Amino acid sequence: MLITPVAIVLEIVFLVFVLFHLLQWLTQSTDEPPITENATPFIGPIIQMLLHLWLTHTRNKYGLLAYTLRLPGIRIYVLNKLSLITAAQKQHHVLSFGPIMGQAIVKIAGTSNAANETMTQDMLTDDGFLLGFNKEMYHTIAPSTSLDALTRRAASTFIDLVDGLEIKSRRTYQVSLSAWTRSTILHGATDAVYGTQNPFHDPVVEAAWYAFETGVTTLAMRFIPSFATRKIRQARETLVQSFTRYFSVGCPKEASDFMKARYNHIIRYQITDVQDIAKLEVAGAFSIITNSAPTAFWLLYHIFSDPAALEDCRQELAPLVHERDGVCYLDIESIKPSCPTLYSAFHEVMRYYGVAQSIRAVLEDHKLDNTHLLRKGSMVMMPATVQHFDPSVWGSDANQFDYKRFTKSILDGASYSFDSKSGNHGAFRGFGGGLHLCPGRHFAINEILSLAALLILRFDIVPAGGEKWPVIRTDSLSSKGSAVIMPDNDVDVILCPRENKKWKISPTVLQ
Repeated sequence: MLITPVAIVLEIVFLVFVLFHLLQWLTQSTDEPPITENATPFIGPIIQMLLHLWLTHTRNKYGLLAYTLRLPGIRIYVLNKLSLITAAQKQHHVLSFGPIMGQAIVKIAGTSNAANETMTQDMLTDDGFLLGFNKEMYHTIAPSTSLDALTRRAASTFIDLVDGLEIKSRRTYQVSLSAWTRSTILHGATDAVYGTQNPFHDPVVEAAWYAFETGVTTLAMRFIPSFATRKIRQARETLVQSFTRYFSVGCPKEASDFMKARYNHIIRYQITDVQDIAKLEVAGAFSIITNSAPTAFWLLYHIFSDPAALEDCRQELAPLVHERDGVCYLDIESIKPSCPTLYSAFHEVMRYYGVAQSIRAVLEDHKLDNTHLLRKGSMVMMPATVQHFDPSVWGSDANQFDYKRFTKSILDGASYSFDSKSGNHGAFRGFGGGLHLCPGRHFAINEILSLAALLILRFDIVPAGGEKWPVIRTDSLSSKGSAVIMPDNDVDVILCPRENKKWKISPTVLQ
């Protein structure tokens, strides 16, 4: 009987399929979290991970507290139960972010071998270069005069950019809301950090950033061939050249305390080549810019598309405006404590659109919570989306956006205050959790609330063409490296000034 080539191929495929099943069965301990998506071993999980909102889909499908994804060459343990996440965060000597950060930074920055050796010498303690970074700069971005200075610089840039719109348009101005917000946040944040010599003042550098930003995740992957990242690396080189000029004579004196702390930390570890310093700053800028832009967009979208939310926020913000000699002064330091509805809407954006995945490397075999075996060399994933859409935490409306979710009624319903413990505050993972809680969260909150406040007070914003606010889709398979979902489509809007007045930031810091 003649065996056709097709039959041979089918037999080989079947044999490989059986061998994969056997390999998976022989190498998986019964103490490990159960395997999911194993109908096609090692391949099924890859396909599943390409689906939109795959983490919540898998949680709903299997209802497991934790499960294992068996990928080629590695195990990923996904933790769904909050108590397991809390237990994992306490085991930072066994489950560490350091090795993952080290591998990613080396690839994203493209630093020299000498710099890479310095950065990866100690990736497990804050005496090392990587984990020591946050310790050295945290005092400049925690609540302090340094943070106040950052916030005020960013807000001043926002005012200048908005004033520029009014000068160009006189009456109204049309913008694409997502693109405009992205550029505005970029300039505000980078002016605050880098000062008057900010490299992003150059439109070429700004364009290069957008090309680089969307490819950061691709650069960080080990198995992506270099030819597939050529354009991303070209954009990175443009950024590196610009920052090389910025650091040509050291850290500029006009730079923020935050930038000076970062620069001094790099020098302290004997990384003195200006190219390496520039490359590290290009990689570091990602944390300054990327997540704030989509967060600000979604906040503006939900406030201006909801008349009730807009009115509530305006009533809260109005007492923070003081007019003198025809100039309106906004007290930005009082926004967070005085505007619970706006602050709640911000947190709801982080809950509803946050897609951060806290990742840890398993450094040695460990029995998590004395129930789940985690094997050395594997990875642990703690996804925010699973916690953020858990109806047992947030209620039956967990899948809906509620701008007042993080408020509580006071004075018999006559007023509201911000409620940080809404639902279960441990389930809110907008800024990560545990030892590696986002150190820049205070600045991110301040700059986004400042921009939102200025626009809420100064403008009516409506869709162009007199249409209703459109539904913004978020079906893209990638958040493009951001911990917040990026909108799939933009929306053209008209900014209509409410009054013809000049605005400034209040010169007095109110505590």
